[in-house]
Amino acid sequence: MITAKLPGIFRHDEVGDLIRLGRDYDGGYVICGKDVQEADFLIGLGINDDWSFETDFTQKNDVPVLAYDGSINGRQFLWRAIKELRRVVDKPSLTKRAWKTYFSYTNFFKGHRRHIEKFVGREKGEHQVSIKEIFDSTASQKIFLKIDIEGSEYEILDEILDVQNRITGMAIEFHDCGQHLEEIGSFLERLNLQIVHIHANNYSPLDASLLPAALEISFSADPGPSKGACRYPRALDRPNKASGDEICLSFEGG
Repeated sequence: MITAKLPGIFRHDEVGDLIRLGRDYDGGYVICGKDVQEADFLIGLGINDDWSFETDFTQKNDVPVLAYDGSINGRQFLWRAIKELRRVVDKPSLTKRAWKTYFSYTNFFKGHRRHIEKFVGREKGEHQVSIKEIFDSTASQKIFLKIDIEGSEYEILDEILDVQNRITGMAIEFHDCGQHLEEIGSFLERLNLQIVHIHANNYSPLDASLLPAALEISFSADPGPSKGACRYPRALDRPNKASGDEICLSFEGG
């Protein structure tokens, strides 16, 4: 098992009431269960072909969902499923998966659960949207925010700080961490929410300083009492890449 080393800015205490939402491997996040129950709105930035986190969240608390991703839509999923029919004899599992994805999409995104076909970031345009615009679209003051937008998270960190008092909990995947360590550190220093869980994505390598390239970090506005120093991996953790080893985490100065 590989051991990564994180700077002291990531050090945090262990808290109780953690749960895992989303599928077992890539796409799942460990967060505070209380944050799920206290939220009255869920915003997901980046879904690709996996909304298992949003699905599990709404099974525990059926709140309105806004999911933003300009790279996919229901028509694409349907077209992929139709194309897979030609391989139904030699690759039936791929055909089954494609149709399962399409029906899962159409069954989940309806009513008060909406997929918005826009990218999130700093740029302005017909297919772009800012955090301010997203938060202005709801009056909710108890929002859970999930972010996995493949590097564009750094464009919106300042905007997140502007609306942080409306966030009960948050899960962010930070990409290329070594290149953006100063930005992450500045964000953490100004954020009122506390780190409650960190997981290293084992699809990504460690750099020369043993820092993971991608980190999934969960936050809570009110995580409850501390249970001492946090150690990883934890029982709820699963490697993003199922066939790869989990990455242990240590902290500088510890």
